[in-house]
Parts: sequence; structure tokens; C-alpha cells
Amino acid sequence: MQPVTIETFMKHYYDWLAKFRQAAFWDERAYLVYFSGKEMAAMMERIPPKPIFPLHDFFRWAVKKLNWESHDDLSNLRDKLFELRVNTP
Repeated sequence: MQPVTIETFMKHYYDWLAKFRQAAFWDERAYLVYFSGKEMAAMMERIPPKPIFPLHDFFRWAVKKLNWESHDDLSNLRDKLFELRVNTP
């Protein structure tokens, strides 16, 4: 994990500020993708016993092993994330 600097903080601040100013971000409820993911990660870190591996390692494993197509909600999330990435300047 990289340390937070004024420069990285301001970059992320302006990136998110631009998203928050877009009507589509709210109208299409795109904010749910980001906030739901953050909440899920935070909850996974609290599951006892403490995880024996870093959460980013779990995500890397899950991307390789999980069959996304067999889960409609994950497929929809993947499509929404791809759409946001493509449509974000």
C-alpha cells in the first residue's frame, strides 16, 4: 500500500468529485458499485478468525477461480464496472 500524499489525495479527490458531479452517476445509481464493494471488503476483514491472508490476495484468487457467468449479480456488477470504466473520461 502506498502512503497518502497531498498529491495522491488531491488526485483521488478530483477524480471522485468529477464522478459525483455527473448526473448519470446518481441517476444510474453507479455509486452503489463503489460503496457496496468497500462495505463488503470491510466486513470480510472483520470475520473471525482474522483472515490468514491479505484481502487483496483473496480478490486476486477469486478473480481467477470464480465462474462469474454462473452468478447473475456478479455478471451485472462486472458489466457495470466495465461500463463505468469505458464511459469515464
